[in-house]
Amino acid sequence: KSKLLNKAGKLCLVKSTISSIPIYSMQSLWLPQAVCSKIDQACRRMLWTKPDNTRFWSPVSWEVVTQPKELGGLGVREARRVNVSLLGKLVWDMLSAPQKPWVHLLSNLYLHGDSILCAQTRRGASPIWSSIIKTLPSLREGFQPHLGSGASSL
Repeated sequence: KSKLLNKAGKLCLVKSTISSIPIYSMQSLWLPQAVCSKIDQACRRMLWTKPDNTRFWSPVSWEVVTQPKELGGLGVREARRVNVSLLGKLVWDMLSAPQKPWVHLLSNLYLHGDSILCAQTRRGASPIWSSIIKTLPSLREGFQPHLGSGASSL
């Protein structure tokens, strides 16, 4: 019951439950933007709704709420960013851990020796592969070329 909690209690509840419940699905599936928006909306409503369930008013913007505590925010994580980061972990595994059985399987099925960074969408692909491919544009923005000895492709 949010009626019995103060702002700090609501913040703790938002961070520990509402934003954590979809994590299992986010690890392997690209959630539609509408679903991510609904998750964020549920977090906002829980955080700012008054005890008498009257219309809520947020004293700070959602951008401030989602900033890390070190930067003056409340540390609530946006659903889309969490989804991209969790799927980004799969991309990282495909780049750095080819010995993992699931990486070997997906590489043989969809990559055929190419890099994951050059992968394309395929008709009839598995939901996990499609989710990984949808994540790539968001991840490419953060990649920077780095020259090394040539011993590794990462």
